[in-house]
Amino acid sequence: MPGALKEKDATKLARLCGLLGSEHDGERANAAAFATRTLKAAGWTWDDLVGFAVRGSEAKAPPALPRRGLSPQGQLRWLEANSEWCSAWEAEFARSVAGQRHPLTARQIAKLAEVFGRVMARRGDTWAG
Repeated sequence: MPGALKEKDATKLARLCGLLGSEHDGERANAAAFATRTLKAAGWTWDDLVGFAVRGSEAKAPPALPRRGLSPQGQLRWLEANSEWCSAWEAEFARSVAGQRHPLTARQIAKLAEVFGRVMARRGDTWAG
């Protein structure tokens, strides 16, 4: 699950979602496009929004903040502990590379660092220590 959505963005999304039932094709298309841009600007995806709606506001203590220089294995453990903040693709990527029997490739390590950074940002985290 991403970080908190600002109240003004949530209000805007609620209004835009109301327009998705419009009888006018152009109005529906514009509302969907604007809602997607609003979500992206806030660091959310549609998966995140629907997941939040399904789970509700259940509270869970956040895992500890990561430390600088965290190894790829440490990043994978942190992502697993924060899986509710990951998109479906991010969670599957982390699961698939964590389950490999051979060392990660340079491309996988780079993509892992990118995913790790996105999830940290979505949570609104900074580095510990």
